[in-house]
Amino acid sequence: MKDLTGTRLGQYEIVERLGGGGMAVVYRSVQQPLGREVALKALSSELFQDDGFVKRFESEAKTLAKLDHPNILPIYDFEVLDGTAFLTMPLIRGGTLRDILNRGTLDPLTAWRYLREIGDGLQHAHDAGIVHRDLKPTNVLIHTDGRAMLADFGLARGAGQPTHLTTIGLAIGTPGYMAPEQVMGHDVDKRADIYAMGVLTFEMLTGRLPFVGSNRMEVAYATVNNPIPSAVKINPNLPDELDQLLGKVLAKDPAQRPQTVRDLLAQMARLPQKRNAAPGATGAGAGAAVMQRPPAGGTDPDTASLKVMPAATPVSPAPPPPMLSGSPPPSPTASATSAIRTLELMGVKPARARGRFVLNSHFSNLVHVARDVTGDRWPEVAYSAGLVQYVEQDPPHDDQLSSPVESLSRLNEAFETIYGPEAEDQIRAWGRRATERWLADGKHGLGGARRFVPGRQRKLLGIVKS
Repeated sequence: MKDLTGTRLGQYEIVERLGGGGMAVVYRSVQQPLGREVALKALSSELFQDDGFVKRFESEAKTLAKLDHPNILPIYDFEVLDGTAFLTMPLIRGGTLRDILNRGTLDPLTAWRYLREIGDGLQHAHDAGIVHRDLKPTNVLIHTDGRAMLADFGLARGAGQPTHLTTIGLAIGTPGYMAPEQVMGHDVDKRADIYAMGVLTFEMLTGRLPFVGSNRMEVAYATVNNPIPSAVKINPNLPDELDQLLGKVLAKDPAQRPQTVRDLLAQMARLPQKRNAAPGATGAGAGAAVMQRPPAGGTDPDTASLKVMPAATPVSPAPPPPMLSGSPPPSPTASATSAIRTLELMGVKPARARGRFVLNSHFSNLVHVARDVTGDRWPEVAYSAGLVQYVEQDPPHDDQLSSPVESLSRLNEAFETIYGPEAEDQIRAWGRRATERWLADGKHGLGGARRFVPGRQRKLLGIVKS
C-alpha cells in the first residue's frame, strides 16, 4: 500500500504512520485549520479498487456514527478523496489492551474494570443492533484517562445485514478470538461477541488463549472441534466455578452461552474471588485476577481472512505454555496522588480534591453503610463495584485515601447489577442510614458536596440525601 506520510487529504495533513494491516493503515494527522490531531484510517489503495471493501469501509463509518458511548471510539468524518477512502477519529495515545497484557501483571481491580468497560461498550453496540465480530486486545484502546474503548468496527454489521461483503468461503475475523460458527463461515450475532469476551477473560486469567496452534488453520480446527480447556488446570489459584462459567461462554452452540453481555457480567460478578473461597465470599474474581503473561513470541495477528477448514481434517494441538504464577494482591488503598488525580480528571477542582471532606469521612461512611445495608450480599456488590479490598477490610480513614467519587458511581452501578428492580429501594435505604449516621456523628449531610461533584455522582448523592 502506498505510504501517505507527508501528503494531504483535503483538510488533513498526514504526519506519520501509526500502524495497520492488509486492509487499512492508520496515520497521525492534523486537521486544518483547527490544528487538531486525529487518527486517519485509510483503506488500502489495492482494496479501494474492490467495491465490496469500499462498501464495508463506509459501513464501518456509518456503524460508528450510530454509537455514542464513553467506551466506544467515536468517528469524526468519512470521505473519499483523490482515490482514497478514509475516516478520522480521535487520536488515543494510551496504547492498547495488548500492550498492557504484554507487560505482564495487572492488578485485579484494573483487570475487572477493563472487562466491565469493554462489556459496557459491547452492550451499547448490541442494543443498537451492532455486532463487533472482531473483539481482541489490539482492538481495545486505552485512553490516557485509563478508560477502555472499543475500536475497529470494520468487521461489524447490523442486524439483518449479510455477513460477507467479500469472497464467498472466507471467514472474516481473528483466529483464536472467533466463535466456532464464525470460523465455519456461518452468520453470526451478538453471541459471537460474548464468546470473544470469554476468550479475553480466559487470556487475562491464564496468559494464553483457550484454543492454540502453530498456525491459523490449527487454531481454527481446535476452536471448532476441541473441548474447552480448564483455566483452573493452567492456574490452580482460580475457582472451579470459573471453569463452569467459561464452559458456557465458550460453548460451541451459541444457544448455550449467556445471551447478553449484561448477563455475562452479572455472572462474573458472582464468581468466588479465588479457589476454596469462604462461603459467601463471592465477586468478580474472574475479571479480577489477571495472571502473569509469558513473553511475547511474535506480533499479534492482524485481522485476517481465514479459509474455513473442513472439520474432518485432523490436526495435532500445540502444547500449552507452562503454568503461570498469580499476580500479587492489590494494595488496600490507592495513593493520595492517584486519588487526587482521579478526582481532578472527573472535574473536581484541585483544592476540593485535596480536602478530607470528600476523600475521607463521607466516603468511608458511605461504604460502611453500604456494607450494612447489603448484609450477606456485600461481597457481590463490592466485587461488582471494584471494591474488592473492602470485603474483608474496613474503608479508609484519616490519611488513607481512595477514589471516592468514582467508587460511589461504581457502587451505584453495582446495586443496579446485583439487585435489579429492587436497586432503587436498596439505594434509598443506603441513603437513609448514611444520613442517620451523619446526624449521629454531629455532621449535617453532604452539605457543599453537591456544588462540585459532577454528573452521575451528583445524581447519586441526591438520591442518598433523599
